[in-house]
Parts: sequence; structure tokens; C-alpha cells
Amino acid sequence: MGRGKKRGVVAEMPILETGLWTGHAAALWDLELELAERQGAEICILAPDEPAARAAFAAANPDLVRDRAAFLAGLVPPALFGADDVDDDADTGADETKEEDA
Repeated sequence: MGRGKKRGVVAEMPILETGLWTGHAAALWDLELELAERQGAEICILAPDEPAARAAFAAANPDLVRDRAAFLAGLVPPALFGADDVDDDADTGADETKEEDA
């Protein structure tokens, strides 16, 4: 996620290790939810075996899938910048465009 002004939402975390999702699907599922709660948005831990293992885990745990969907729907990302910073950046971009057009 980073720190300070470089802080941002991370949608995916790829790992190259095969077998983690197959052997530890429940732990990775829980880790994704913990990280999602921290950043206020969904994150997916990706691996070579993730699609098949995630599908098998989801099929075996429909209640957890339903709970996850409800949990993710209620997440709100934290404000990453102050309102003043966002307005200043927007104004700067507009001014630069006007100068280029002139």
C-alpha cells in the first residue's frame, strides 16, 4: 500500500509459488480479507494454482463466499489525500492544459 502521499490501493498481489493456494486456501482467503479490511478495498493474492484452488474452495464453502461478498460491499477506502491536495492537483492539471492550448 505504501505510506504517506504514495499510499494507494493494491488490487492484486502476485506470487510465483505454486501450491500455496492448493495447500492453504483457507489461510490465503482469510489473509485477503484481512488485507482488504486494512486498505478498505478488495485485494486478490494471485498464484499459478490460484484460479482452480479458489474455485474449489468457493464451491466447498458457499457461506464464506456469501459472507465475503457482503464484507467487501461494505468496505470504504480511506482518504488517501487531503481534500486540499486533490483540489490543487486538479487545478494544476487544468492550468497546464490551458497553457498548452494557447
